[in-house]
Amino acid sequence: MSGERLAESWARIEEWLAAYAVEAYASLRPPADPAAVDAAQHAIGVTFPDELLGSLARHDGCDDRPGGFRLPRGQRPLSVAEIVGGWQQAVSAVREAGPRRPFSDNPAPGSRWAPIMRDPIGDLYVLNCQPGEAYGTIGKHRSHYGETQLPRAGLRLGDLWETLAETFRLGQPFEGRLPAGFEGRLYWEAVRRQHPAPRSPLGLAAAESGPLPAPVVGVPEPAPDPEVGWISGYDNVTLTFVHRITQAELFRRFGVDPARSVSRTRRQLLELERTWTEGYRPALRVGYAGDWAFAVEEFHSEGGRPERLRRLSAGTWAAALHYAAGHLRLTVVADGTVVFGYDNHRPESPTGTEPDRFLPMLRAAGLAPPDHDRNPDLDVPALLDVLRAEWGIVLDGRMLAGALPAAQYRPLLPESPPPGDWAARSEPGIRVLLAHAPEPRLRSALVAQARRLATETGLDGYPELAEALDRMATGERWRIDEDSPCGLRMHEILAEAQAARHWDQDPRVEDRLDPAERAAWGRRAGAVEGIVGLLCWPLPAVARHLLTQRLSPDWRAEFVADLGPVTVPGTALQELLAAEVGTGGSTPALRASLERARLRKPRRTAG
Repeated sequence: MSGERLAESWARIEEWLAAYAVEAYASLRPPADPAAVDAAQHAIGVTFPDELLGSLARHDGCDDRPGGFRLPRGQRPLSVAEIVGGWQQAVSAVREAGPRRPFSDNPAPGSRWAPIMRDPIGDLYVLNCQPGEAYGTIGKHRSHYGETQLPRAGLRLGDLWETLAETFRLGQPFEGRLPAGFEGRLYWEAVRRQHPAPRSPLGLAAAESGPLPAPVVGVPEPAPDPEVGWISGYDNVTLTFVHRITQAELFRRFGVDPARSVSRTRRQLLELERTWTEGYRPALRVGYAGDWAFAVEEFHSEGGRPERLRRLSAGTWAAALHYAAGHLRLTVVADGTVVFGYDNHRPESPTGTEPDRFLPMLRAAGLAPPDHDRNPDLDVPALLDVLRAEWGIVLDGRMLAGALPAAQYRPLLPESPPPGDWAARSEPGIRVLLAHAPEPRLRSALVAQARRLATETGLDGYPELAEALDRMATGERWRIDEDSPCGLRMHEILAEAQAARHWDQDPRVEDRLDPAERAAWGRRAGAVEGIVGLLCWPLPAVARHLLTQRLSPDWRAEFVADLGPVTVPGTALQELLAAEVGTGGSTPALRASLERARLRKPRRTAG
């Protein structure tokens, strides 16, 4: 690439950063000292390609600080000093490791390459400095493995800067991401394009004319571990017990018509759940354990959800035991109120209205604290022994392998937010706004975000959901009836997403639904959950969910515009500034932004 084209590319990059991401622009260092560049080439023993020399003559890398300039995958251009230091560190590590492993394509120490960027996990992007056809191409040094990959042909540094410049100028994706400027910072947002008309997985299943698969018969269950018993065959199981109700009533409390139940073995039920023509709907089996009716689920935990336990325990008692990979939990509920909650990850911190009720028995059973010297599978029968002694719940685990009344069920709408972190979208300014925005304004802004998300995912084509958002916009709040037109539509979308998510579990499904359609249904389900959350979740949880789901790279700009001015206490500003300093230094642009006590209209996304 000519020096003129390289200079033009850098000029376009700088122009965009100066206009829309001033912190990233300010992190670009001045030109490198020519003497330092010469010394670096001598230290490494190579001649830098002209494109690297031209780049260093423009900027000696960029500062390593919050808000600094980064490429789409978080790569930071290195200074001359860092180029030498990175090369020395990499070569030293390879020499210490000794001869390369058979699967490694790592060149011998002293190979002719120079680091040019470092990514967030510490790997180096390197420039091939070996004379020949591949001279000037970009490779990668994987620091953890001590391996350097130098392609014989590939992208050159000048091409990289030119592509990046066009990305900023035209708003085209680069490495699957789009640049967005917000309050002086550069963000790279993943491109998530929504399929405009995804086909219905349930519709495809209903249209299948072939017969249902024959139930698995005559195949014995694997013998359980004699030391542990029946639980040894279960990787993820939930047992839910309800006092003095019939199996039919238990089905009804799970929203199932008892007349639809069919006797199935454990193996037959798992086969049913993994059949595409059945929509991969979750299922359960029921039985009796003394005076208690019980339900058993595998790889689902509907019976352990708070909203379901409230329904199951209406006028009586219910207990839900969940076990997966050594993690054991128990929740005891009386007529909708949690009486006792146990988690073997926090055994001495029970919850509920009577947190100490079972502690003596749990301690005696070696559950509080757990006995780490024994097989964790043994904690399940130990906990069942506690339930037997306290309430007469007598479960013979051997019956679970046989045939029991079974049916598929419809999960309740989510009345509590899903677990998870949203750190990827947790910028300092947004956190401040969420903490200090007046509740009515925040709710109104989140309704607007839900509308935008509905449009992005295609939910605005469902009149029931559009009407619900219209009602929310007026400030109305209500509990969605599961069987109302709006509730049924939400269930339909969630069921479609469930089928799409598990679409390839059945080998007979082939390629009837492409990945873009599957992803589209997943996004629609996320939007539905956010709409439900607006009516029953805490607002911070709704914000975390909706902002994470948004597809537009301009979601920050749109949220701030929907929210309007927010007064932020000076103490909160100082705490946030101090936190920024602790992670590498608060930048002047961020300080000025926060001290305005609001986030102004943000800069546009590229394009």
